[in-house]
Amino acid sequence: MATLIFPTTFSDMKDFLPDFLENLLALRHTLIDLVKMIRIIAQKRLNMPSLPSSPLHSTTDSPPSMKKQKQDPFGILDNLY
Repeated sequence: MATLIFPTTFSDMKDFLPDFLENLLALRHTLIDLVKMIRIIAQKRLNMPSLPSSPLHSTTDSPPSMKKQKQDPFGILDNLY
């Protein structure tokens, strides 16, 4: 997050204003370019055919889940001695 500190005196404002306006214009142009890019991407996606979805009866079954037994957290210490 950026912090913007505005000058309080007129002479400081006079020095600050050109850079501030230049940065605002640069931000505006960046946002305009991003909007153009997003529109192009969105248009390409609208024109791209979607993949056909498989019917429910032809989907493969997921493997059954196997429950693990609770293991002793100190079991690794059994083979030390």
